[in-house]
Amino acid sequence: MQNNNLNDKPYPTLEAKQVRLEYLDGLRGLAALYVVCYHISILNMGLTNSGKKLSPLFYHIEHILHFYIFNYGTDAVAIFIVLSGYLLMLPVARHPEMKLKGGVSGFIIRRARRILPPYYAALFISLVTIKLLRNENIFHVIAIPLSLTNDSIITHLFLIHNLTKWIFTIDGPMWSVGVEWQIYFLFALILLPIFRRFGPLVLVIITSLIFILPAYTFLPILLQSHPWFILLFIFGMTGSCINFSKQGRYVTLHKSKIWNNLYLIFLILTIIIIIIQDKYGISFGGSAFQEISTGLCILCFIIKSTKQLLSDDIKHSFIIRILQIRTMEILGVFSYSLYLVHDIVISFLAYMFSHSIMNSNIIYIVYPISSFALSLILAYGFHLAFEKKFLPSKLHAPTDTKSNSVNITLK
Repeated sequence: MQNNNLNDKPYPTLEAKQVRLEYLDGLRGLAALYVVCYHISILNMGLTNSGKKLSPLFYHIEHILHFYIFNYGTDAVAIFIVLSGYLLMLPVARHPEMKLKGGVSGFIIRRARRILPPYYAALFISLVTIKLLRNENIFHVIAIPLSLTNDSIITHLFLIHNLTKWIFTIDGPMWSVGVEWQIYFLFALILLPIFRRFGPLVLVIITSLIFILPAYTFLPILLQSHPWFILLFIFGMTGSCINFSKQGRYVTLHKSKIWNNLYLIFLILTIIIIIIQDKYGISFGGSAFQEISTGLCILCFIIKSTKQLLSDDIKHSFIIRILQIRTMEILGVFSYSLYLVHDIVISFLAYMFSHSIMNSNIIYIVYPISSFALSLILAYGFHLAFEKKFLPSKLHAPTDTKSNSVNITLK
């Protein structure tokens, strides 16, 4: 339904304001950094035998860092998914008929060019590493048996490993790349047509019945793929329309002042869910409700922050100013590479430290610092070699339709 009220002033658009939403790159980069810290924390626990080899002081520090700060890696992946839905929907939301540029085939080709070359390069490096160190205990600290069976390799090649028992058998973080790749096809073939015809609420209901309900009833293997991520992607799509679509219902939502309050509500709800699950062991559908609440919190943050940037208010929030720092933006540019290769780096270093004669207290300090720094350095090198050439000339996603094809995995 179009907005025909001539008295309503159109809200500012990107074309009119030349707004650059660098903070989205910063948000993506921050989420990637958190995933790296999450995995380093897991490996550090393995190196120190869950802290039993540490002094009492370091034991308590490790306990706090691992269980209260760096223990929510899939929530960071949930942020990636919301961002992905938001950015991929941008050119569609700004199109008067909400159509994909170049149609379905053009969209898939752009996504393949963006996602597949770095993915296959990282997959090849992982396979070579596992092959060369097949007789070593390099990956035992993360307690995931790696495998180079034909089934494992084939499922990873076709990005369907997340739907099989071989989901973690080569490179653990790659499971979410498979999830996102499959969501791209759903977006172009199913999600967008239903969204365009019936709106986001109907789409959420249909998606829940088709993809989430079976996972909790007769296809439990689907739970490992976090099927509710499809809902998070839809949330991102909706947020993009709220910020940039000129259709009447979205213009009304854009003008609403509720987003600040909703952001705080979902932030508090997420914290409450985490406390209840961690302290009392009460699970809300596994990690589903926590990740959905996290996704809704980020969605409201994006909507309200983008509204602020589109307005004449030049006093941006402290969080936005931090996320718009050039360093954060650059980090967001190569965050996909960081997501793809960091597990290889930190696992190899964990193997090296597990065979060293260093005191455990020294390992506890040196391993995280060295693995964090080396992950960033090698990821940027990987980005230059295998990712940069496939990126748009400018990676400021919201400023032009080419940039809107930027990916968010975790990868």
